[in-house]
Amino acid sequence: MEKKCKDFVFSVVLTVLGIYVTVEGYRIYAYAAKPPYRIEQLSISPGFLPIILGVLLFVLSLVMMVKSLQDGGIRTRIAELKSWAGPTFRNKNVHSMAIGIVIMAVYTYLLMGFLPFWASTFIFLAGLMFYLRAGKWWKIIAVSAGSIILVILLFEVCFNAALP
Repeated sequence: MEKKCKDFVFSVVLTVLGIYVTVEGYRIYAYAAKPPYRIEQLSISPGFLPIILGVLLFVLSLVMMVKSLQDGGIRTRIAELKSWAGPTFRNKNVHSMAIGIVIMAVYTYLLMGFLPFWASTFIFLAGLMFYLRAGKWWKIIAVSAGSIILVILLFEVCFNAALP
């Protein structure tokens, strides 16, 4: 993929991210302005920094987008993106990465919400190692269980830190 096309894709993603951060910063400000906090002045609100950073990210990503659209325009960038996307999405490594992302999302948003830390992390580690065919089943179970035990011993016992 050409540099201008990469810049275009990143600028679109960063523009959306800038809008999201700004909106969430405003939501933080609106929440802090209500009782019991009553922080109505924006400059001392906890939402001030996210709003500033979101607006800066939005503006700078628009600048990046304009620069990426020079020498061809949006049609050229979309054509470059289409020619890159076809072979990329047929690549088996991309499929493996996408499945790994799905496994991490299930761990983060489903398992961690319904199960204790040790159980959800054990399922995540074992599931990921089974998917990657990291070894024999008993080694996968032993490594997953040993990892959880070591994490609990290190953080909860040694450091006296709470785990999620």
